Amino acid sequence: MTLYQAQVSGVGFDSRTCQRSRPTATQAAVRLTGRYSRYIQRVRGLFYETVSDGVKPVDLWPSARQYAATLPAWHGNRVSIDVYVSNTLHLVLTPIGVGAAGPSSGLLVGEPVFTHDFTFRAVVGLPDQFIPSHVSGDCNHLIIASGEQQLVFGSNNEGQLGLGHTDRAGFVTPPLHIDEVLVAAPFNIYRSDDRCFYAGRLVDGAVETGLLPTDTVFVQNGKRRRILTPVPLAQSIKSFFAHVYDNISCVSTIVTVSDGSSTVSLDGITATVPFEVSAVLIKTSDAYDEEPFDEEPEPGATNVDGDGVLFLVDSNGVSHRIDMDDDEPASSEEQANVSARPGWQWLQRCH
Repeated sequence: MTLYQAQVSGVGFDSRTCQRSRPTATQAAVRLTGRYSRYIQRVRGLFYETVSDGVKPVDLWPSARQYAATLPAWHGNRVSIDVYVSNTLHLVLTPIGVGAAGPSSGLLVGEPVFTHDFTFRAVVGLPDQFIPSHVSGDCNHLIIASGEQQLVFGSNNEGQLGLGHTDRAGFVTPPLHIDEVLVAAPFNIYRSDDRCFYAGRLVDGAVETGLLPTDTVFVQNGKRRRILTPVPLAQSIKSFFAHVYDNISCVSTIVTVSDGSSTVSLDGITATVPFEVSAVLIKTSDAYDEEPFDEEPEPGATNVDGDGVLFLVDSNGVSHRIDMDDDEPASSEEQANVSARPGWQWLQRCH
């Protein structure tokens, strides 16, 4: 059974009942990588895609189609409980299990999935009688909950799941209750009961910026340092920003904010600025190497800034350009214009 959903001027149409419905506020949409337009949305529990040649129904996996076929007319909202959408992974939570689609879904469904394959398949490895209620995280660190019970799934090659080892793991119970995944990379930063915890690769700058206490215990294997069980972040910081440019070399940017000052680390170079940072703009990819969403760069776009440059915005809204490649990094006031810098992005502030 296929659920068809069309949308015209914000009004939905259910082919099984020939009735109209207006979308609820619960919607998820994403434009996927590639040179074509593709969105997926959830409206009253029914799924559809908008592609370049019109509206296409989302075909669920066999057991979900069988479940949908048992529902009375106009009860399609019972098919879905929650939905997760990213560039490479789509998840649908239903009363009879979880479905996954996209190139990052291979380990979840137990078979290889090609780059542009967004066919939904049943997720394997979940406990029997596990009825999912919520999904969060991302394809690197996924959390599926059933009431208060949580199961985590994701990369663990650096110990970032906090399980005490670096072995690949299926769905397992996390070492602590996770309220939110703030950073998912070769290291993960979780929020749990108003505290933040770090697990995984110990990158340059994590201790030097004060993100982690100086007495943090880690395991060293060659040049790699790992934190295999979650450790709390230093309580002296008010907020922080973190980004990993390269998951292999772990080139990272970390900014911590304390009373009256902030500490910046970029690729292992650390500097302190005499103001509290409220926003961070960094270079995340080489300009013109990729064209996200097939958009052309704006006229006058430049990329004269080197890899060691970033912009920090203080609490008064003044932008400061920092060149970490200088012998003594110093700030100079310069407008942080992200639209004129392809390959740059603002980092999320974490409290």
